[in-house]
Amino acid sequence: MDTKRCIYCQALQRADAQVCSRCGHALSPELAREARQDSRPIAASHRAGHTFGLHPEDQPYQSNMIIAQRPLADEKEPQYRGKQAPEYIVFPSTQEAPALKAQRAALLRQKTAAVRSYTEQKTLRWPLPAQRNTWFSRRTISSLLTISCIFFLLAASIIAFALIGKRASIATPVIQAVPDTLRTNDTFTLSGRGFSAHDEIAFFHDAHHVFLNENGQPLAIHTDARGAFSLQAQIPGDWQAGDHQVSAVDSTRGMEAVTHIQVKAPSTQPSVLHLSQPDCRFPAAAPGIISSQSIILSNSGGDQLSWSVTSDQPWLSTSPSSGTFSGSQSVRVTVNRGGLAPQPYSGHLTFTQKGDSSATLTMNVTMEVTPAPAVLTLSTTQLNYSASNSQDPADQLITLHNSGQKASNWSSTVATDDNGNWLSISPDHDELAPGASETLVVSAHSYHLAVGAYQGSIQFSGGTNAQVGISMNVVNAGNLIASPPSFNFTVQAGQAAAAQTVTLQNSGGFALDWGSRVTTVDQGDWLQVSPANGSLVGGEQFPVTISASAKALHPGSYQGTITFTSSSGNIRQLAVALLVTAPPAPAIKIQPASLSFTAVAGQDTPAQTITVQNTGNIDLQCSIGVDGIDKSLLTVIPSQGSIKVGESITLTVVLHTPQGGLKTSSAAIQISATAPGVTAIHQNVQVTINNDSSDPTPTAMPSTVDK
Repeated sequence: MDTKRCIYCQALQRADAQVCSRCGHALSPELAREARQDSRPIAASHRAGHTFGLHPEDQPYQSNMIIAQRPLADEKEPQYRGKQAPEYIVFPSTQEAPALKAQRAALLRQKTAAVRSYTEQKTLRWPLPAQRNTWFSRRTISSLLTISCIFFLLAASIIAFALIGKRASIATPVIQAVPDTLRTNDTFTLSGRGFSAHDEIAFFHDAHHVFLNENGQPLAIHTDARGAFSLQAQIPGDWQAGDHQVSAVDSTRGMEAVTHIQVKAPSTQPSVLHLSQPDCRFPAAAPGIISSQSIILSNSGGDQLSWSVTSDQPWLSTSPSSGTFSGSQSVRVTVNRGGLAPQPYSGHLTFTQKGDSSATLTMNVTMEVTPAPAVLTLSTTQLNYSASNSQDPADQLITLHNSGQKASNWSSTVATDDNGNWLSISPDHDELAPGASETLVVSAHSYHLAVGAYQGSIQFSGGTNAQVGISMNVVNAGNLIASPPSFNFTVQAGQAAAAQTVTLQNSGGFALDWGSRVTTVDQGDWLQVSPANGSLVGGEQFPVTISASAKALHPGSYQGTITFTSSSGNIRQLAVALLVTAPPAPAIKIQPASLSFTAVAGQDTPAQTITVQNTGNIDLQCSIGVDGIDKSLLTVIPSQGSIKVGESITLTVVLHTPQGGLKTSSAAIQISATAPGVTAIHQNVQVTINNDSSDPTPTAMPSTVDK
């Protein structure tokens, strides 16, 4: 390749170049020389051992041999070989150096002027190359490109995920027919999944023939939000025996699923009902869970078979409960665990073939109801303390209740924001039976703490995790104390409990105003405080009345909280528990319910006894009277008495017959039972008197209770 060098910077250029690519000076064609090609690199002025004009990293270092650069031959004299390079170079003396330097500079100026004059006549001078913008380094540009690629991939992934998420499913669509072996005019369940959500599905059979419903219309259905469907279909009467293909097509998405149905030929045998399985077992589950399984009824005969089914358990049912088919039919067996106690259960389904009452089949159905998991509930989720640094605040109570059906082995963890040990709970762990409650004591220790606000929490585990927030404000003002910290009331339904008293005290040195707030777990208004507010000077005590009423409550357990707050920031909470019992219900049981005497003139008949038992829930006071006969002739001992709950008394009855005999043949013994605050109850014992001259023989009639 022909080359030439710039006379200003000595850069190697192409022979047809007009401007130097390094310094921008014009290149004269007359100064072009043919570069001699040599396999060895020429010497470079900028760094020995590298090719001139190339970056040191682009040319490997040559250290074995370096040749000296010699002047190039003139293009007009191709035979010129140039002068022999001297073996030694003699440099001028220092005295001659300034003159030689001036001479060379003048010669250079003449050549430069000649070249510029020639270039201006022949060509236009090219502009100097623009200076590169060095705002960003190569490393910075590489980093920016890498980050841009990462963001692009992330954005593409998010967009793809969003587009895929719009479809209910990207799985392969599948359909299933139950049962899959039938006869013509039989009904079967056709279900599918894996289709797109809310798309219309059309059905075909045997080489894309339209599947028609009972009304002769094309069978179609829309999928649900999960891309699934389920419908009832009937085998057309014109289908031949053999294998048939049924396909579900989603034309919107171009999706198709195929299943096969086997159609059996009619049999010449009489109809006989068969079950696909002798029993049906359901897995254990918690109360309230409803489970279903499918069974297949089949007919081994040729005619249509009508059937019905009955269940001996209220939690066991089928759908449908009767039907008619030729080959087979699917029946859904359902068990409902709602409201059932945790234990195993068993029931029976009796299938009867109509027209043949002796053709019955029994299926055993078993299931188990497991206890519901433990669920921990708290009477409050926040406790607030206000105390001074000279006295700990009163303990506060938390009621922990297990509303589940499994025992809870609960534990608690105490944490404070300042990592101090001023908060504690007792007990901090225990086992709580289903439906049971437990009162926990939460203590805050403010003694020797600096004045300020403190925060903490108690985390409970062992069921449904619960947390109680703790806040304590340590002040030097008056301190409100409430004692005792809890109250328990027991009262019958419809009555008011006896009032109790809580004592409020200001243990601080400054007066304070206090107020009260009542809350109940059931949001009822059965708890009252009187008075509801007031003021206390330092060291003063004041009684406050706490009352509970069960007039509008049913028997059971109730919890509430009374919160006392003071102007100094104190908060005191009192736990209140109310147990409402059933109202008194008096009841007695009398045996025997009737007596029979045979009267002999002038003689006393043998005595007979009556037992009166208290079967109610309250002590009773009984009184006995006689009606229909003179009291002197028919005596009852004792005539009155008291009967405690569950106990009984014995009454002795004696008939006195005078010499002239008795004219009456019947009498009644009246027994009345009463108690304070309840309605009295009355029962009679019928007495039959037979007049006979023979020896009396008392006879006791069978006992019946007179309602």
